[in-house]
Amino acid sequence: MPQRLRVTSAAAQNLGMVLHELATNAAKHGSLTRASGQVSVTWRVAEDAARRKTFVMSWTEMGGPTSDAPERAGFGTAVIRDIARSSLDADVTLDYAPAGFRWRIACPFASIAGAERGDPAFPDMRETPRSPGRILVVEDEPLVALELTQSLREAGFAVMGPARSVGQAMQLLEAGGCDAAVLDINLGEETSEPIARELIRTNTPFFTVSGYAADQGPDVVAQVPAFSKPVQSERLIAGIGRMIAAT
Repeated sequence: MPQRLRVTSAAAQNLGMVLHELATNAAKHGSLTRASGQVSVTWRVAEDAARRKTFVMSWTEMGGPTSDAPERAGFGTAVIRDIARSSLDADVTLDYAPAGFRWRIACPFASIAGAERGDPAFPDMRETPRSPGRILVVEDEPLVALELTQSLREAGFAVMGPARSVGQAMQLLEAGGCDAAVLDINLGEETSEPIARELIRTNTPFFTVSGYAADQGPDVVAQVPAFSKPVQSERLIAGIGRMIAAT
């Protein structure tokens, strides 16, 4: 009998998006395109000798056509890989086995069930060698963060993050700073005001993005260039390029 777990609303939302994409792919290209096809979804909580708990979840397809790795990783691949990686601090495995596609994540149990205040850093937030065009992305909506990150990387920028909280962003800045930043103003129960103040202190240029009117943001960002959601990536990338060139 599957183990029953109580998960946070954020974890449920992020896992739901990933599972929806996995199901869509299975119905379009994978095991669910055939009457004989099946999908097995399992999860468990493992505990090591130090009593650290890990949540492990697997999606396994069988009885369908041969599984082939895509020639190019598109948006769907980014959803099933990067959302779990960034929002749950998960190690993600994609296995295009001949017998059927397999997806597996392993993440700290606290990423699923909730943790004390202070988020763990994302795997993508590890320090990278400093180079021109390092952009800090702060965004707590997984799909928006994914789109911003993908667009910036395709344009040749090195992306730091995405960070989804003030604490995570400050960790990245302390690790070596950035050349420019894109800040979502509202981050759940907090705002990016402390990040903005730190960027201003270090003379680091940044844009803000928000789904709210400009006058609803903190005073500290009132004179900062702003984009409304949904963000047009071409305009954002062009603006960042000009911003870095001017520094």
